[in-house]
Amino acid sequence: MAGMAERGIFAMKILIVKPGGIGDTLLMFPALVELGVRFPGAQIDMIGNRAALDLFRISGRIANARSIDDRLSTRLLCAADREAVDILGSYDRLFFLIDDGDGEIAHRLTAAGIRDFVIASSRQADPRVPQWRYCIEICGLRQTLSEDDYCREFARGFSPPAQRGGGVIIHPGSGSASKNWPPERFCAVIDHCCSNLREPIALVMGYAEDGLHAAFERMRHHPRISFFVDCPLAEVVSLLRGARAFLGNDSGIAHVAGLLGVPSVVLFGPTDPAAWKPIGGSVTVLAPPDGERSSNGIATDAVIAALHCALGMEYGP
Repeated sequence: MAGMAERGIFAMKILIVKPGGIGDTLLMFPALVELGVRFPGAQIDMIGNRAALDLFRISGRIANARSIDDRLSTRLLCAADREAVDILGSYDRLFFLIDDGDGEIAHRLTAAGIRDFVIASSRQADPRVPQWRYCIEICGLRQTLSEDDYCREFARGFSPPAQRGGGVIIHPGSGSASKNWPPERFCAVIDHCCSNLREPIALVMGYAEDGLHAAFERMRHHPRISFFVDCPLAEVVSLLRGARAFLGNDSGIAHVAGLLGVPSVVLFGPTDPAAWKPIGGSVTVLAPPDGERSSNGIATDAVIAALHCALGMEYGP
């Protein structure tokens, strides 16, 4: 990692290791803000999901980013050689949000003479605690700002500010098929939007969602619907910056939308929204009735009504 072993002008150097998907990683953002409040001028470097970390760099909250799958990252986790130990030793504080059940990482760090480190599970044990707040606590800090403050801090790096006139962004996929609301219901919502709303629709699908493409093929030539398939995350961010509303499953893109302050409707199934809800006061969560662990239990009319609300419009079926 360029600059990783050099202190430069920074008063303190902090390294955070946080594996996980885009959404899991973005829930770390409030902790980065609070670290900046607690240690002004600190250099914060991260190892983790490179796509999400690049957003952190744009926001100005981290200096250097490296993929968790990079060979040097593996060497650092193992304190495998003198170079790795020297790099780790150049940091004043190390935070590993990673499962170390057998204590192997802690043992290797201690044996290498590294002392000021924290290793904690990447996920909180108490499902009532939001994951983003858990990350703050792991760093030994407390929440000093509101969720909307964190969103403003995140969006600050993505300039110039966009006008909210870009229509509705719909993302019918996620990193796991078990999280997905049925595609035919997304189609029903899109049909409703095309018949009853004036906003253009942008349908976003990624590389992990090939199986969904056929369900929306009939819409490909609709004049009000644009398809964005396998786009770089930076392009999706640009779309979201101008959107009036977002609709999607519990996914990394939903977390991006929440942090950007986009009025969002996010559909949850097997995961608990109390812990994993995207950050932001503009996020509306819909979940199945108690006891169900599938988003299939979320009614289409409830989604349409929530989307109308996100757009600042009334809905009467």
